[in-house]
Parts: sequence; structure tokens; C-alpha cells
Amino acid sequence: MSTTLPGLTPRQVFEDNLRPAELLLKVYKLLECEETHSDHEILTAVRDSLGARTDEGLLLLYNQVFVGIVRERAQIGPNTFKRAMLDNLLRQSVSAACTALDAFLPALLRANIGTVLKAQGSSFLPADKETRGFFQGITFTLEEAARLLTDPDPALFITNRILLAIKDKGAGNATAVHAVGSLLGLDDPWKQIGTRLTMPGDRLKQLLNDTTSRRNDIIHRADRSKANPDGDTQDISYAWTKQAVDNISNVCFAVDELVTEQMKIFASTTVS
Repeated sequence: MSTTLPGLTPRQVFEDNLRPAELLLKVYKLLECEETHSDHEILTAVRDSLGARTDEGLLLLYNQVFVGIVRERAQIGPNTFKRAMLDNLLRQSVSAACTALDAFLPALLRANIGTVLKAQGSSFLPADKETRGFFQGITFTLEEAARLLTDPDPALFITNRILLAIKDKGAGNATAVHAVGSLLGLDDPWKQIGTRLTMPGDRLKQLLNDTTSRRNDIIHRADRSKANPDGDTQDISYAWTKQAVDNISNVCFAVDELVTEQMKIFASTTVS
């Protein structure tokens, strides 16, 4: 579940929701070890300091960044720290990162669409097919159209309609990034994102789609592929997960910077 608190900027909304994904990666690195030990000189040395009875089972795990002792009362066995179990932390990191994207795009749109409407009026909707296709299906009844003429805050009314469309279509994908970026005045958003990050926009876009597709596998099929939902769980690695989380972070920060700059342009050109 995403967290959106009043008064936060879109970037802060994103960072707050991304933090669990980053924490899960750090926990994975802390707990990653080739084997655990129930009989080790370190356990002998610290047993008295822990106040542990001689018959209490202790479990030692260590790697280059962490040394930990699990006491018997934790009811956690050695199998907990095997890779097959720890990989679930990576899967949850992917899910959390995508949730951050889900929260970021509506927050970004909500914060800035008013500025766009003031600057562009009724011509605010981009003409490109991808954006129009994403928002296809948004309609207004005659009563709603009349309300737009008299509503003291038509921008809020329109924004809520657009946000409903994003909720229905899903904000956590590359098409949503393009659509929201275009609505907020970015010309060819993925090209600008790629230029900002000095990477091909298509590569960033593909990795984002791969990540959100994997999130769907994790949530809906216990990380089994859509093509083979009854097959084995898909392999996952720390390196791929870190890349996926970092890509979402980099893309969202780039979009936030680009939109902030565009809003300044709109604000400076708006005629009262």
C-alpha cells in the first residue's frame, strides 16, 4: 500500500514509498551468508555475555558487513537464511519500488496540473497517440460539462477524472510515465529522461516495463511467469533487483526535475 501524506512534495511521496525497497535490499545484504553456524568459537565467547544457558541453541551468521547471533527464542532455523528464502526479500523490494512509482505519478500530476491548465487552457491535452490512447475512455456527461463552466476549481475536477483513469489503467508502467509527462508539458518524455540520465530512453523504458511485469508475476503468481503460471518460481538476483530499483529511482527523479523546470516555464508565460 502506498503512503501519501498531506503537504509532501511528489518527490517526498516517492522517497517515502521507495524507502522500504531500499531497506529490503540492505537487509538482504546483511543476512546473505554461505552458511550458518550453531557451533563456533564466537558463540562460545559471547554466550555468557548474552546470558544464554549452556543448552540454549544459538545461530551465528556472518559476512563481510554483518555478524549476527540468533537466539533460540526467536524460533528461526538455519533454513530461513538459505538463498531460496532470502530471495523473497528481493521480490518484495521489486514490489515496493513499483508501489513508489504508483504513488509518485498521481502525486506529480495532482501537484502540477493546475499550472498546466492555466498556461494551456483547453489545449492542455497532448496530441500524441500514446497519451491519448492511455486516457481513452474519459468522458463527461452533459451535466459534468456544464459543471466545468461554473465550477470554482475546474482544474481539480479535471484532475480527479484523470487520476481515476490512471488508477484504472495503472500508474506503474512506462506508458503511464509517458502520459503523465506529456500532460505536464514534456515533449517526448522518454527522450528527455534518457538525455537527463545520459542513457538511451528506450533502454530505461524497457527495464521499467520488465520490472513492473515482474512485480505482476510476484504479486499475482508467486513469481511464476505469466507464460507458465504452474511452473517453477523464477530466479532472481541481488544485482538485477538493485538495478531495477535504481532505475525506478533514477527515472522518477529525472521526471521530477524535468517537470519542475517545465512548470517554471509555464508560470513565467502565463497571462493573468
